[in-house]
Amino acid sequence: MNYHLIQTDSRVISFHPETYAIHVFKDMDAANTFIAEAHDDRKTVHPTTPGDSELDIQAANICMCETCNLACTYCFFHSGTFDRTGGRMLSLETLIDTYHKLKAHSKSGLKSLGFYGGEPLMNFEVIRDFVEYVEKESDHKISFGVITNGTLITNEMVDFFNKHKFYVSISLDGTKKYNDKCRIAKNGKSSFDMVMETLKLLKDKQFLLSSQSTLANDFFRDYKKGTVEEYFSTYYNAGFDNIIPVTADLKDGYTDQEYENMKAFFEDVVDYSIDCLLDENRKYQPPVFIAKMISNLASKRYEGECQAGRKFVFVTVTGDIYPCQMHYMCDVEKMSCGNEIRKKETMTSRYDIEECRDCYCKNICAMWCPGGSLVLNFSEKSVIPARCLEQKAILDRIIIRLADVRKDPEMWKKFTANLVDFSLHYSVANYLGEC
Repeated sequence: MNYHLIQTDSRVISFHPETYAIHVFKDMDAANTFIAEAHDDRKTVHPTTPGDSELDIQAANICMCETCNLACTYCFFHSGTFDRTGGRMLSLETLIDTYHKLKAHSKSGLKSLGFYGGEPLMNFEVIRDFVEYVEKESDHKISFGVITNGTLITNEMVDFFNKHKFYVSISLDGTKKYNDKCRIAKNGKSSFDMVMETLKLLKDKQFLLSSQSTLANDFFRDYKKGTVEEYFSTYYNAGFDNIIPVTADLKDGYTDQEYENMKAFFEDVVDYSIDCLLDENRKYQPPVFIAKMISNLASKRYEGECQAGRKFVFVTVTGDIYPCQMHYMCDVEKMSCGNEIRKKETMTSRYDIEECRDCYCKNICAMWCPGGSLVLNFSEKSVIPARCLEQKAILDRIIIRLADVRKDPEMWKKFTANLVDFSLHYSVANYLGEC
């Protein structure tokens, strides 16, 4: 059995990647003795590969336009143009026609539709008319969401999001200092200040508001271990319900010091998350992807494989269908032809990747993205070092903290009850892009 060992100042913790079993030992000798005597008789759950699934479209991200009012430094989509001419808008006629194609290729029924860009709210009128059409036409509830830079939201849009119970994600990259270095407004204003003005309109919101926070070199260069509370306070004090911090996928990568600080940051994120889940009167919530990873470990569930091209698709401004926005960026594996939609034929699994096969994170990994690897490395069967570091830092810290929590039965009971409560309130169904 291949155990992963974590050595702390006072003990050694073992983790079994197949069964998620965690054991604590006083020293390395005791851990090695246990491993030498262990028998490979635990029940191993064998994951299904994405190649086992048929085309059954349940969710889609819809590109409303190929333009944006920001010019983010790390944007692979070149200010939302996807390296095309730029400026194109998705028409209502094309969107309705594509919606019916999606329905015709959905055995289980469409569950969620997300509006994407560029900056999707530059084409808000089409979003509004389409949602009203779908809600009249569909025989079942479909969830709607939008991923926006948050600079163009109006009172009319807020009323619309409230009425249709949207999930809204606003991109914001930490404090003003770091956000404005990466998220550059074309009008010369501070994009951070523009978002803060928008958030004043959302004080009476009736929908979930999250932020995907993409963090790059400057943030990690300056990060000091133990200061994560300041980072989260920027969001929660502004009215966000949940924050999803991620590393920017950068062609030039990160320096050794930035990698070291990145590790410290995500360890602090885990500590913050578990402390939230131990507090019955918690005011704030842990990042949903951290809670999901903890839940998977506690319930011994494997992380599912990417279903882009089978259960999830990306719709372009011309109504064409691709597995995801990354495949559209690279112009590979177009799935639509007339009224037909073909499934993505070659589905890559993380179990196919050499670097992943012997990695102790392989069954729990939520960071590998075939589309991201395709754009950055020109191959789905590859990894992005920053994502690997992020995943390992998170998993190691979760294992250490769970070993502590499980020592106290009352603490473990409280922790698991709060985790279940959080999972029910912030269900994956409320967070698009998880299919």
